[in-house]
Amino acid sequence: MSNSKDLDRIPQSVIDDLISQTDILSTIERDVHLKKSGRDYVGLCPFHKESTPSFTVSPEKQFFYCFGCGADGNVMKWFEEFHKMSFLAVLQDMADKARTDLTPFLRTAKLDAKVGFNVLPALGKAKDFFQVSLQDNNPKSKAGLAREYLASRMVSDELIQRFNIGFAGYGKMIVDALVEFQDPLIEAGVLDRGDHGVFSKFRDRVILPVRDYRGKTVALTGRALLKEDSPKYLNSKETPHFNKTNVIYGLFESLQHFGVTQLERLVIVEGQFDVIAHHIIDMPAGGVMGSSLSIQQLRLIKRYTAHATFVFDPDTAGHKAMMQTCALLLEALTDVDVRYDIVVLVDEDPHTLITTQPEAYKAALSEARPWLDVLIDNIPGADRIDTEAGQIEYATAAVELISTARDPLLRHQALEKASAKCRFPVATLNEKLMSLPPARSGQAKPKEKPTQSMSEVSIRLARMIWDEPQWSKAIEDPQLWISQGDELTSMIGLWAQGYRNGDFDASPTEKEAEDLAANPAQASKINKARRARGAAAAFGRMVSMLPSHYMELLMRGEPETLESLAISLSWHITSICAKKEMQELTQKAGLNIITDEERERFRGLVVTIQVAAKRSRSIDT
Repeated sequence: MSNSKDLDRIPQSVIDDLISQTDILSTIERDVHLKKSGRDYVGLCPFHKESTPSFTVSPEKQFFYCFGCGADGNVMKWFEEFHKMSFLAVLQDMADKARTDLTPFLRTAKLDAKVGFNVLPALGKAKDFFQVSLQDNNPKSKAGLAREYLASRMVSDELIQRFNIGFAGYGKMIVDALVEFQDPLIEAGVLDRGDHGVFSKFRDRVILPVRDYRGKTVALTGRALLKEDSPKYLNSKETPHFNKTNVIYGLFESLQHFGVTQLERLVIVEGQFDVIAHHIIDMPAGGVMGSSLSIQQLRLIKRYTAHATFVFDPDTAGHKAMMQTCALLLEALTDVDVRYDIVVLVDEDPHTLITTQPEAYKAALSEARPWLDVLIDNIPGADRIDTEAGQIEYATAAVELISTARDPLLRHQALEKASAKCRFPVATLNEKLMSLPPARSGQAKPKEKPTQSMSEVSIRLARMIWDEPQWSKAIEDPQLWISQGDELTSMIGLWAQGYRNGDFDASPTEKEAEDLAANPAQASKINKARRARGAAAAFGRMVSMLPSHYMELLMRGEPETLESLAISLSWHITSICAKKEMQELTQKAGLNIITDEERERFRGLVVTIQVAAKRSRSIDT
């Protein structure tokens, strides 16, 4: 969910504007296989396990909703929940793409807001400074030692430039050079504040900038030059823009160097120098930076390559990482768009093997095995499969593991392979599988039950004006809806007020601005489109703040399409709200505490009800 503190710093209208300029369909289609169904698109929900598609994306509403688990939201919520990006990172990314300057809104913001938004520029400046420092020829500098270290690891000057490699030397010099960015660099963990003032955490280290898939420097890694320095590798801190599970080191560099938007093959390794070594042999590579593969990294892999090969060391840690990767693939895969395979090296790590025996390393890659075969061969009990105890241990572990698979075809394929391995019939393994309790994804949220009855008329109208915001002009008195309506009706009234005031108007997209410049006569049409776009984004956000059953009811039915019906529904709701307020005023009159202003209000409500009776006759209630 969006952080309320962040919402206080940036006007909601600005956030809604950015959301409205980001197409939710093209965004989600990069991560979920969708098929057109009427006006919407459907697919398997990424937030819970299912075999029948219940996940819906509405391009018109710029919203997603799952009828199975209740997951819902706009494109910002998608990045936050699916990609696990922070609100701040999503907002800044959207602003960059929309070419929107958020600086004016930060001038009056709290210091921590300014710091958060300045982290990326500050890291970029630090990266630039460290790059220059690596070329320092001063005899007192240890930059020469850093260059010697890189040369010993076969990192050429060209690779130094490609990966923006730098050097952090004397701490005070670093602090003085980056004094303008002191606060955001402390936030990012490059600098720190102690009893004697600010100091640099990176000293006498080769600096490896970590760039995300867009090329933005989101973190720094420092490799110690001196044996006595610990730790050997030091990372800057996690920020709203950086989490090790969300970044693949070297992905951007591979895409840039090979000049493509999707790589034919990407080798996934652990260490950063392992990644750089692959560029020596002209091969794209990415690194998980010492952690096990995450679902977010797997999504990046799927987006940017057609063939991923995971390379593991032959030690215990390598075997554990291999099994974790295979288990994640089993659970997460729902299509066969990408080919995944596995290589387990015999002796050396990738960097050593590439720099000493490149042909042997290429030969190992050519013998990569399909990931599912590797998984099936390494399930517990596989080494004792010839014994009855081993056979049962293997079958039990295999079924439990296979039960996590979301895709029914992959689940069946895995059962067949496990059956061949342990010699139990597929039917027997499947019977065991069916007896297990259904597994649920940790991302799925429990559906709330309706807490109160609600007006079907309000539901019908809400469906209509979400698609056609201009029809809300028939709402005669939005304030009356706010004060007298149920939760949904009050929300519609609040939204209608904002829509009329232009609070939700979206800025023109780049294409709309170009069309307007080329043909000013199209101004009315373009303004109508951006108004509707912004209003739809705001409507979805406000509905999502209500209990979840409202969203389910709105998304489940198709909207009716007659404006005359929308007008009738609006007047019907107005009549109900007016009668409720009249009852309150009647009670005041009975207690003789009614004011003259309230008596005038009563007379106005009588007229409103009379008009509503004529204007709402056409609805079927």
